Amino acid sequence: TANDYIEEWRREGRPCGDDVDAEATGEAARLEAAYTKDVLARIVAAGGIDSERPAADDGSAADAGPSPEPGPAA
Repeated sequence: TANDYIEEWRREGRPCGDDVDAEATGEAARLEAAYTKDVLARIVAAGGIDSERPAADDGSAADAGPSPEPGPAA
């Protein structure tokens, strides 16, 4: 079901500054730069798995997308 699918998504959080609009704009720019058309095509071709991303610390398979960059400390 859709709910089962969404529960499989990886969630990540990090501290955010007081200017939420600037934080969101910066994160959107980072994601757009990281997920170029070539990267997205590779992930789609691999069935949603980014084979170039290392496995998660818990030993599970890699999730789609590049590793996040550390954000500013709050």
